[in-house]
Amino acid sequence: MGLFSKKLTARQWTEVEERLEHLERQMKALTLEWNDAYDRLKHMMGRVAKRAAILERLEESPTVIEHGVELPGVATNPRLQAIQQKILARRDRLKTNGGQ
Repeated sequence: MGLFSKKLTARQWTEVEERLEHLERQMKALTLEWNDAYDRLKHMMGRVAKRAAILERLEESPTVIEHGVELPGVATNPRLQAIQQKILARRDRLKTNGGQ
């Protein structure tokens, strides 16, 4: 009892065509959704790879030792050093205050 085992009426053909069009729309929507998800994943993986490259470059660069803390080579910039010192001071305060 397949599609072509009997003659279909015009109404039945219309129903078959409507079902086919509906399935085609669903397939197109799924394809668009998959392409969107793939693009987002590709973008996120690019960011992860960029971060990994930056970390690798930092590990290879010379470091500056200040106040017994080893700072990556990026902190050789005076502005960045000041920011880093503020961060470290805040961390020290948080440690001495019991994390509060």
